[in-house]
Amino acid sequence: MLITRLAHLWRNLFRRAAADRDLDDELRAYVELLTADYLRDGLSPELARQKALVDVGGVQVVKDATRDAWIGNAPLDFANASLAMSASL
Repeated sequence: MLITRLAHLWRNLFRRAAADRDLDDELRAYVELLTADYLRDGLSPELARQKALVDVGGVQVVKDATRDAWIGNAPLDFANASLAMSASL
């Protein structure tokens, strides 16, 4: 458990772009799977995608919630915001 947490912390600190890309890929794949399910149920492609996006609850909302849950992100985001605010003063 500790090793996993340290690995997540390392990734969030030094490989954040890769973690964000992986999250994007996972969400995109999930929306595509839901869309395919609705297409099999007979919905039009547009309606199937719309319904899949509603089921997910908003891709950006899910991304934000996931990033907030990642170990180490809250302190890092706070530090980044603090530095940005200090630089603007």
